Amino acid sequence: MEGAYQVDVDLWYWNHEPNLTPSVLSRALGLMSAEEQRRYEMLDRQEDRRIHAATRLMIRTLLSRHADLKPADWRFGRQETGKPYVANRRWRDISFNLSHTQGMIVAALSRRRSMLGVDVERTAPGPMEKLAPFFVASEELADLACLMSCERERRLLRLWVLKESLIKARGLGLGCDDPKAFAFRSAGEGVPSPALMPASASAVGAASFALFDQGAHVVGLCVIGAANASVAARNFSDVLAVQE
Repeated sequence: MEGAYQVDVDLWYWNHEPNLTPSVLSRALGLMSAEEQRRYEMLDRQEDRRIHAATRLMIRTLLSRHADLKPADWRFGRQETGKPYVANRRWRDISFNLSHTQGMIVAALSRRRSMLGVDVERTAPGPMEKLAPFFVASEELADLACLMSCERERRLLRLWVLKESLIKARGLGLGCDDPKAFAFRSAGEGVPSPALMPASASAVGAASFALFDQGAHVVGLCVIGAANASVAARNFSDVLAVQE
């Protein structure tokens, strides 16, 4: 990507579990393509079906806020690594990425073609310590060693969502990208202004990162190629309320 650029990103979050009412679910099913409906029917677990329907409703509705196209008319393709993209020829410059976990779906969108990645995780005690050997770089160990247990868990979760968002932005997948190959420095408690270590930055190039706390969840965002990303976070429930 030639040169770094400024990009505006809309970051939407949605606590879908209490809001995916029968009427909202019906609306989601009505917007799906035939392929999306087949995938919905193939899922065995009811919760997996609900997440699939919710993500389809969310991304199609939000894309139609960016372009003059009805939600049901969006078409999607997938890169060889599985990362989805807008396939409608007129709107291919729109970039998006999705992530979900228990109790939260997030969607990041930009009107400019971008290498965009987002990840959301639920804050819960314990699991990050067990996963740390698989994603913490040696350059990050000194900072972590100085933290109390609860602070260390909090920092590990933030490192995880940042690295996952970077890997998703690169579009290679965890099987091809090593989380330990990228190291972050922090600007202080809570990692409010994350930045790649010099060695990592030289490998990735220009990149902009952001972190958000949303209730019991943490969201990490990465835009590769962007010198600066202006991010506006909004609640998707407000969009649904207007449509009711």
